[in-house]
Amino acid sequence: MRELAVVVSLVLLSACVSTESEIASGTTEEPAVSRQRTIDTGYCRKQAEVAAPMPREVMLGAPAGYTVSGTYNQPGYLPSTFQANVRPGGSMMGAAAYQGQMSAAADEDRYQARRARNEIFAGCMAARGW
Repeated sequence: MRELAVVVSLVLLSACVSTESEIASGTTEEPAVSRQRTIDTGYCRKQAEVAAPMPREVMLGAPAGYTVSGTYNQPGYLPSTFQANVRPGGSMMGAAAYQGQMSAAADEDRYQARRARNEIFAGCMAARGW
């Protein structure tokens, strides 16, 4: 009889230990808690996306040109107008340097947006008790 009591108590203790360790590690949650965590995670992700949107992709072409126009007036002459199209010129090295700068700036913008999103998400989840 005594042996049976020892075996039963060991079985009960082992069941309690595994349940407590699972709960402590976060592997087992009540269904209602799991559902609420899912809801809060979705809410906080949406808040982070709205507050810190990812920048759009940057077109890495050459800088666009522009048009200059105006009127030329000089005493003693008839007024005349002019118009000129200005386009950036340059070498292949200049275009490559420009594309490199734009690519680096776009990478930095994406990094900063991702970092801000993570901070906003973590703060939102903490405010909701997670």
